[in-house]
Amino acid sequence: RKLGKPPHLIMRIMDCVLLLFQHRVDSFAADPERPGPKPSWGESLKMMSQTTFLTSLQNFSKDTINGEIVELLAPYLTMEDYNLETAKKVCGNVAGLCSWTTAMAFFYTINK
Repeated sequence: RKLGKPPHLIMRIMDCVLLLFQHRVDSFAADPERPGPKPSWGESLKMMSQTTFLTSLQNFSKDTINGEIVELLAPYLTMEDYNLETAKKVCGNVAGLCSWTTAMAFFYTINK
């Protein structure tokens, strides 16, 4: 379903998915509502609306993850509310992506 203005955590989770897929994210701008970067929700909506979105998640090549991507993910992954439990409370459907993004960054640190 389409969310006009979803919870902030959901938008940040989707930013991490954008980074992992090396999609464009908006230039850094401080979010006036929360500490941290303003999410690239428009880009996330474009990515999720693609008919191949689910398939691309299932077939994601972990070998495309590099140090720069993990470095860009770090500020998101270290935020206090960026965890599976909080994501489940906010929106259970997206909670799995929170876990997935964390696992992909962890995989890189082990595999490098």
